Amino acid sequence: MTSPADKLRKALKRGGLTVPSCYDALGFRMVHQAGFPAGFLSGFSVSAARLGVPDAGLLSYGEMADQARNVAASAPMPLIVDADTGFGNAQNVQRTVRGLASAGAACLMLEDQESPKRDFGKPGAVVSRADALRRVKAAVQAREAGADILIIGRTDARNAAGPDGGLDEALWRAQAFGDLGADILFVTGPHDRCELQRIGRSTKLPLMIQVDEPGRPAWKPSAVHKMGFTIALYGVTLVFAAAGAIRDAIKDMKAGRPVPTKRVVSWGEMAEIVGVPAYLKVDRDLKR
Repeated sequence: MTSPADKLRKALKRGGLTVPSCYDALGFRMVHQAGFPAGFLSGFSVSAARLGVPDAGLLSYGEMADQARNVAASAPMPLIVDADTGFGNAQNVQRTVRGLASAGAACLMLEDQESPKRDFGKPGAVVSRADALRRVKAAVQAREAGADILIIGRTDARNAAGPDGGLDEALWRAQAFGDLGADILFVTGPHDRCELQRIGRSTKLPLMIQVDEPGRPAWKPSAVHKMGFTIALYGVTLVFAAAGAIRDAIKDMKAGRPVPTKRVVSWGEMAEIVGVPAYLKVDRDLKR
């Protein structure tokens, strides 16, 4: 049987991946049914949807692993999981790698922000080079010890203040993460097309870029693929879209109006999304 990690490895070789972020099993199933090659379980989105709090290190390892297990089981598609800063020291990082692999994740993303991280408004500061490399080393060791999972090395150094900030520093860190064994690299926050192109030329490893990063230029997946990025990530669009739909439905209900049918799925559509026909088929087959 092909593992989730192997499925993602094959998809990476094909290239040109567009990957939406989700926060629950319903969204993951819908992403799969739409024909995308993978889904991303976003810490920002899970923090908002599961806890109703900002993405500021308030979501625990246990909560994220539990969410990942349920989401990964809901559709036969590779799941990439946001592992934030690894949820602690090197031993915590290794537990996170083993736990997310056991939960069915194909890949995890590990970043170099200070803990507790901050992923809203201005990003938080990044840790030193030594600490950032230590996290990736710990993750790679756990993978090499038997955890079948890919590792994304993410750096937020581009927009960090002080001597650890800037694009040159971000590129140095990304290259170092790759040298240590990270499978995919992610440099957040490029300011313009020139920076994006420079990142795209910086390595032969698969690169990920967020095409809907708030406060940054929006990019078409086809454009970033041409610039050398294997994965075009829609990092927050679905949770913002869901919040907007809930807001508008609440306004209608508050005003005593029915929610317009054009803004909601039908009973039949929902049945298909959650797998009612397959559920009923089990009983029919057993009665034969």
